[in-house]
Amino acid sequence: MLADNFKFRAQMTNISALNNVIGYAGIGSLILAGYSIEGGVLAESVNITEENTTIDVGNTQTLTATVLPENTTNKELAWKSSDSSVATVDASGTVTAVSEETAIITAKAVGTNIEDTCTVTVQSAVLIPSVTSVTPGFGPEAGGTEVAITGTGFIGATDVKFGTTPAAGFSVLSDTSIVAVAPAGHDTVDITVTTDSGTSAVVEEARFIYTKSTFTTLTGPSTAGC
Repeated sequence: MLADNFKFRAQMTNISALNNVIGYAGIGSLILAGYSIEGGVLAESVNITEENTTIDVGNTQTLTATVLPENTTNKELAWKSSDSSVATVDASGTVTAVSEETAIITAKAVGTNIEDTCTVTVQSAVLIPSVTSVTPGFGPEAGGTEVAITGTGFIGATDVKFGTTPAAGFSVLSDTSIVAVAPAGHDTVDITVTTDSGTSAVVEEARFIYTKSTFTTLTGPSTAGC
């Protein structure tokens, strides 16, 4: 009779009145003082290492979560996002930033109400300028050559340099185009563009060659002896 009564109670969905009962794991599975009647050790806490994090739009980050105690029988986690239009999360805890805003990522121990959260702030991607070509790629050492610079991330450019020397002047035509005036210089130098986000990398496509001026002295026929 006692066994039948226990079985009946174990199938109830509301068993909070039973002594020492702290949860319900399904039909025929009763949770008592951290254990189920099936003998498994239940999760007591979930901890996401990253309490807050910031991710650029389009980038991903994998969150790390720990289930305690160490001998928990089932450490499976269910991940979810409070707003998938801002950030999504997959079954492994990898978050993908979708649009600028804030979302709450939750990791919950499967079969329990034990969970932890991480606040994810999504920001627009920081676009460091890059130079893909310069035309022409050469000019006299005296400077003065107008150089068309092509690349990306040029809006807000604060400096254009030929090697370590600032351009004699420059105009930002668009996010992908700058016209700069070469300063005086010599040898081969790298053209770089700087914005608040950073400075473009040194690449072969952005090299400028200073050419030496050559003069040819023309001489007429000798008039000696005339």
